[in-house]
Amino acid sequence: MFWIAMSSKDRLEKTLSIERSGLYTYFNIFRSYIELFKIRQTLASVFIGVMTYLKYINLTPDLYSLILFSSALFLVTAGATGVNMFLDADIDSIMIRTRNRPIPSGRIEKYRAFVISLVIMILGLYISYVLNIYVFISAFLGVLIFDILYTLILKRRTPWSVVICSSAGAMPVIAGASLSGRIDIEVLYLSMMISLWSLIHIWTTSIKWADDYRNAHIPMLPAVYGAEKSIETIFVAVSILYIFNILMYIKGFLSVMTLIFSSLILLIMIILGIKSLVSKKYEKYSYIMFKINTLYLIIFFIFYL
Repeated sequence: MFWIAMSSKDRLEKTLSIERSGLYTYFNIFRSYIELFKIRQTLASVFIGVMTYLKYINLTPDLYSLILFSSALFLVTAGATGVNMFLDADIDSIMIRTRNRPIPSGRIEKYRAFVISLVIMILGLYISYVLNIYVFISAFLGVLIFDILYTLILKRRTPWSVVICSSAGAMPVIAGASLSGRIDIEVLYLSMMISLWSLIHIWTTSIKWADDYRNAHIPMLPAVYGAEKSIETIFVAVSILYIFNILMYIKGFLSVMTLIFSSLILLIMIILGIKSLVSKKYEKYSYIMFKINTLYLIIFFIFYL
């Protein structure tokens, strides 16, 4: 009776309000799963793997294989990330940086997140197996290193967990090379480069949140050794990465343009590291280094093709 008594204009506004509310709810659910799977990080893994595959087949991909490979990488990485969120839910609820993530904030129920993540990860592993056994092994090793060795075993025990487990970031490279049917010394160099990049990525981020890690009893490098020692360690990692770039050029794996642009970015990071140590403004310069390190990865693979 109430609905009938309303004017047509009021009924229209009420209907639109309900529809908007429903759409907003679906949007929030969608956004929560985007956060659960860390889509930017997941897409970065897909980018690395696909670019390696394209490089190794001289930009002449089989479209069907490319679509399957991209899907497999996306699903495995997203699923492994969701499982990581499930395993880290207790410490995420303590840390300021992570307490608003989907699981600790209650936007996604913990075990629902785990089941969905596990299902899409298994689907991704199945697709990788369909492509070939070596792609599957690479993807499976990435999951084991990231979710089991790093998250479950080492992360809460040693500040060097990221060093031991940084190879997980290189698995998309090995998978891309495996799909092309070519595994050689260049893959080893490229994998080492990505592992070093991963270390720099994690450490430059964690300096700002050192107190957060201490409160959660996570022995991340800055939380254990302090910001200055962390910057010194990052400085060493960037320098080694710079040497790797030069060695890859000498071996004929990089073009002159790739060497020039990647070296320029790494030199800027080295300068920023020195400025950080001199000025003692560790958080400021580590954040800039974090951003530039991300740019380095994009620039490197664009010119690497």
